Amino acid sequence: MHVGYGAGFQHLGGYSDRQFMREELGNCERAEPLGFDSVWVTEHHFDDYSISPDPCQVLSYIAGKTKHIKLGSMVIVVPWHDPVRLAEQISLLDHVSNGRYILGFGRGLARLGVNTVFGVSASGSPMERRNSTICAAPESQCPVARTALMCPWPGELLPPILACKLL
Repeated sequence: MHVGYGAGFQHLGGYSDRQFMREELGNCERAEPLGFDSVWVTEHHFDDYSISPDPCQVLSYIAGKTKHIKLGSMVIVVPWHDPVRLAEQISLLDHVSNGRYILGFGRGLARLGVNTVFGVSASGSPMERRNSTICAAPESQCPVARTALMCPWPGELLPPILACKLL
């Protein structure tokens, strides 16, 4: 059985963000000696629900503090990112973690106000069309990450979450 630790980075207040981040990152670091198989980090923006706007950055930090535990994103919200830059960040994380990264990405469920900040609108703009061009690929093929997370072939829409191991 694989047992993972999901770090929600949910700060409910009462003390500083700095102290909260130290504690939550400490929990992620302790997951390895406690026997967890993986640590998972979310992506959320502009609210107290979760203080984790960049899973790749957080997981890179955790990679430097651990040796064996797998590192997963739950999820990277693809339409909010430049696809080429995101592919580079994912590739870099996989390299610095010595292949421990487990990619989890999705289309997101955020309110329109958050989408607007990232250039995504409900009116069918190019950024919004990114949502409809993310397609499913069998895990054995997983070229999605290598092709800037955009599918060059016709395919089906992803469910909100698809995780695949980078090749």
